[in-house]
This record gives sequence, structure tokens and C-alpha cells, in this order.
Amino acid sequence: MEKWIGVFCHTHTKNACFPAPAVPPQTRIELILAGIWKDILRLDQIAIDDSFLDLGGDSLQLMRMFNRTRQAFRHEVSIAEFFSAPTVSGLAKIFEQLDTTSAC
Repeated sequence: MEKWIGVFCHTHTKNACFPAPAVPPQTRIELILAGIWKDILRLDQIAIDDSFLDLGGDSLQLMRMFNRTRQAFRHEVSIAEFFSAPTVSGLAKIFEQLDTTSAC
């Protein structure tokens, strides 16, 4: 079975789902996060709006991701922060904000 990354459904078309245009990681933080996710989830591609959990991430993989991001960014994201932004772009914004805050 083929797995679509970034799938959305049209409300106008009954049960019709089409692949959404996948936006690849672009910033340094997005690239690092996507690389971590690819390694942990064993996927070839990660778009910035893909959800870690929707891609098949389980609780053990989530803990591995927390550990790897802590090592990469020297900041820790709480579980509540993760669930409020479970995508590469959402977490990148959190890490960018942490970087800005710690630089002051």
C-alpha cells in the first residue's frame, strides 16, 4: 500500500483525498529536525507540515526524538510544546524562539 505524505481531503468532493504539495525543509533548524525524523522514522522524505505522530511515530520514537533534538539544539522541548506543534515547522519555530531567548 502506498503511503502518501501530506494528504488532505477536499470537503467539496465526497471522500476524495489528494496528496498536498509537500514543502521540503528550508531553514537550518528545519533541515536538522527533518534529518532526525527521517532517521528515527526510517522515511526518505519529511515535509515541514508532516506530523510526527501521523507519520507513524510512537512513544519510544518520540523519546528518541526528544533526546536527539536536545543534543542538536541544546534546548529541551516539553511534551506539551511538542503536542501543540507536532510538525517540523512548528518545532522549528519553538527552537528558533528558544535560540532568540537564550541569545539575550
